[in-house]
Amino acid sequence: MQLYTYIWVYSCLGFGRQIMTKLLSTILLASTTVLLSFQTESLAQNLKSESGTLTAAVSHTNSFDSKLFDRDSEIRKTKNPILAYNTGIEQFDIRNYRIAEYFFNQAIELDPYFAEAYLFLARVKIREGDFQQAEIYGQQAIIYNSELVPAHLDLFLVYSRLQLKEKANEHLLAAAKLDPE
Repeated sequence: MQLYTYIWVYSCLGFGRQIMTKLLSTILLASTTVLLSFQTESLAQNLKSESGTLTAAVSHTNSFDSKLFDRDSEIRKTKNPILAYNTGIEQFDIRNYRIAEYFFNQAIELDPYFAEAYLFLARVKIREGDFQQAEIYGQQAIIYNSELVPAHLDLFLVYSRLQLKEKANEHLLAAAKLDPE
């Protein structure tokens, strides 16, 4: 069986862009240097690579069978934000946060008012320890659904970690008002 690998790479040329690409391969070890060949000249030009090939350091890899790629293709064809969100939840549940983030962002691209997708983006950032970004996503979730209790509770956690007690208490009280039990 052939495995597909999602690879998050950072350009060695210092652009700091994350690129998601599909390779037909076995699992690559982190810090492996690989030569990537892009299908379109525009992506290569975007990265200021004259030949269309870029040497990149692999910073994070995850191996998947073709089902995940099929799901991604289906989401792109159907433009179904619920399917993207559900795929993100599946990946989040198995602690595959980077791929979950990809699918939550895809859900938001398809439906910019998808509060639950913002909620889970905040949760990804909480797991990664990026509380400033978690705050931004949590606030977006509340903007689009002010009665989303889990978003208030997550913001309580974020503000507690950031030692902003007043804001933390504000969200704890909001959650308690919305769901007294």
